This record gives sequence, structure tokens and C-alpha cells, in this order.
Amino acid sequence: MEKFIPVACNDWYQRRRQDAEGEFFRSVANQGPRKGKGGSTRQGHYVLTARGKLLGFNNNRGPERRLKMMHDALGKWNRLPAADKQAKVPDHGQVDAKYHRALPDGARVIKVTTRALEEAGNKYQHIQENIPGKLAAVDHLWLRDDEINQIKKLMQSGGGLLPKPMAYRIARYHFTDSTRGEPPLWKITEVKNFHFKVAKQGEIGGTFHLETADGKRGYQGVFEGEISFSAAGKLNDFQLLAHGKHWGEGRYTRNARPGKTTLATYFKHIAQPKAADLIPPQGMHWEKGYWQADK
Repeated sequence: MEKFIPVACNDWYQRRRQDAEGEFFRSVANQGPRKGKGGSTRQGHYVLTARGKLLGFNNNRGPERRLKMMHDALGKWNRLPAADKQAKVPDHGQVDAKYHRALPDGARVIKVTTRALEEAGNKYQHIQENIPGKLAAVDHLWLRDDEINQIKKLMQSGGGLLPKPMAYRIARYHFTDSTRGEPPLWKITEVKNFHFKVAKQGEIGGTFHLETADGKRGYQGVFEGEISFSAAGKLNDFQLLAHGKHWGEGRYTRNARPGKTTLATYFKHIAQPKAADLIPPQGMHWEKGYWQADK
């Protein structure tokens, strides 16, 4: 990997954005088999030069095939003229705000980890198989500064139910099974119950029940956690663990375990986010819907 510079981006944004970054991405992708006709996906693994020449592509998860593609691309790189290995970085220009997501000033990042579990006696444990569906999946919950203040005031007033925009955001966009791919997000009508209560001392507790109209997909269980603030009134910590029975699958999350099986979702505040922690929430594709999830 020391001969490559890894970059990860979301094809959903990149293929749509009308700015220099989007144009560069599409110019590279269009050299490969996925031309994106009609705005369709250009998802895949690309090896390219800084000047935008495509050296390799595949869309396969298998490490052997991906490694072969990288070796082949490296061979092409070694045969390039020296001039083709250099590039002048142009001015980025104005970004397409419609397809650009940035953490709002003062907002906090909550890391969300989802994992399928199995029961062992009276305890849960992670599944030993090292395959998709049995590994942890990661997302990020964003909470604005004004929303953090709402939680603080709620605790100061003696506690109560979390305001609906935040509660529904957590339920619809983060209580999902993302362990096998991009999960379907919950519609507001599929939130059958989401009782999210914050106590005066910061304890969090509640129950949840999410289910499609046909009953083929659902997630039902309980959660508990805590939130705390510093003496200066700043968010100190936010932790939440939800677990229960999940069933069903979505268009991109096939091969679910049969029946109702244990799924856990863990939320943890990141005090000092790094670059990877600033990846937007998966549910942020519809930005207004993410912030106003109760509408």
C-alpha cells in the first residue's frame, strides 16, 4: 500500500455533483466499464493517476481479484512517461452545495457501530466468521449544537422524552442493519414505537419497534445509555446501546440470517473527530429529511 494513496468517496454524491471534483471523478469513471448512463452507479475500485488516467478498475470484494488489479495497475504506472506521472493541482473552485455535506459548526459526531450477535448461554457474543454480515458496520450520527443544548435543558428541567426530530433521526436512520450493505432506511410510518427518555442525571432508556407494513422486515428491542456534560456545560459523553431482534432484508442487504436474530447498535461520542469520523451519515443523502426526521 505504500505505493498507493487510498481515497474513499461516496459514488452517490460524486456522480451527481456539478463541480470540479464531480467532473474529475466522472472523467475517470467514464474511462472504465461503468459510464454512468442515465445517472446510474459508477461504484467500484479505481486506480488512477493524479492527472486522471484510469489504470485499473473492478467492483469485486474478493481481496485476491482486487490485489491482482492493483498489481496490474502498478505495472501500467511503471511504464508511463515521467510527464504522465505529474500533475498540476488546479483551484478547486466552488463546491456543489447540493451534493456536499459538512459537519455544521458546533455539531457533534456520534459513532454508530452495528453488529449481528449470537446467544451463548445467557450472554451475547460476536459471530466468529470473518465474512460480510458477521462483521461490524460503522456510520455516524450528527447532532447540532442547538440540539445538544435542548438535551441539556431537558435534563435540567428534570428529564423527559427526547425531542421528536432527534428521536426519529436516531430511529429511522441509525437503527438499521447495515452489516451486509447499504440498508433501507425506515419510513416514518414504520416507526411503531420509539420511547427515548433522558433522566435528570443523564441516564438514557427506552424501547423501540420498527416494522414494515407487510411485516417482512423489523427491529424490536430495548436500549440504555447515558449522556453527561462538563461543569462548563459542554457535552462530555454520549453512549447508547440498543439490542433486540432484527428480521428481514433490503435490496442491497440480501442473505439475512433466517428468522428473528439478535442485532446490536452502539453509539459513542467522538470528542476529537479525525478525518474518517467526518464521513457524513448514510441517511444524509436527503439532508432536510435527516434533520427533520419527524416530518
